[in-house]
Amino acid sequence: MIEKIKNLQKVGFSQKEFFYIFVLTELREENQYISSMFLNLQHTFPAKKYSRAQFYRAVKEMDKSYRWIEPLPTKGNKIMYRITQPGSLLLDNYKSTFYLNYSSLLITCERFLHKNNHTTSPDLTDEQQRYFSKIINVKELLFYFILKRLGSTKKKYYGSEIRQELKSLYGWHSSEGYLYDVLHQMEASLLIESQWSDIERRRKKYFIITEKGIKAFSTIEQNTHYKLQQIHQFISDILTLFNRA
Repeated sequence: MIEKIKNLQKVGFSQKEFFYIFVLTELREENQYISSMFLNLQHTFPAKKYSRAQFYRAVKEMDKSYRWIEPLPTKGNKIMYRITQPGSLLLDNYKSTFYLNYSSLLITCERFLHKNNHTTSPDLTDEQQRYFSKIINVKELLFYFILKRLGSTKKKYYGSEIRQELKSLYGWHSSEGYLYDVLHQMEASLLIESQWSDIERRRKKYFIITEKGIKAFSTIEQNTHYKLQQIHQFISDILTLFNRA
């Protein structure tokens, strides 16, 4: 079974922080009851299922522990909340810290998801590369990219070319050491095989795909695209919140 993104902390957010941003965004627009905000959460992100109890705990924590929101005097048992100045500053800080990074990661995901995309992509910053490497299965992504290029674009491939093309096409690449570790794993798994360009000097080795690699590619492609689509959806949700802030 394909692993789902369970820990949003990998990309700078916990589930609770996602609630924080949503509540602050809602209250910046207008004062609201907690029940109304939860209904808006479900309406804004219908593809996800959220725990009402967890959401309510996060809202009460924002009031009692952090003072990012505060209750307004109302009649009856229902409490209406409004955003405070510290809460508004926090929301602005989240947006200034993460918006540009996540916008860049979204573009990278989209480029990997488009099968015939050969246009160049702006380089990700070191910080953005670290984020992307945390949320994606780097090993699986390299398996996918290498088999795709060997199977469709080139008959042989040098290791240095792989990093250059990753950077050129997607603005991202793995470390050189890890790339060669993956190439050795793929060779040990008989997905690819290597040959020396100069047998006598043995200075430069190139790689070609095997029959086993060709047969395995469709499954690897499906799994990788599924994960990329999950990441794409998560980042889109975050940017949707920030665009409303």
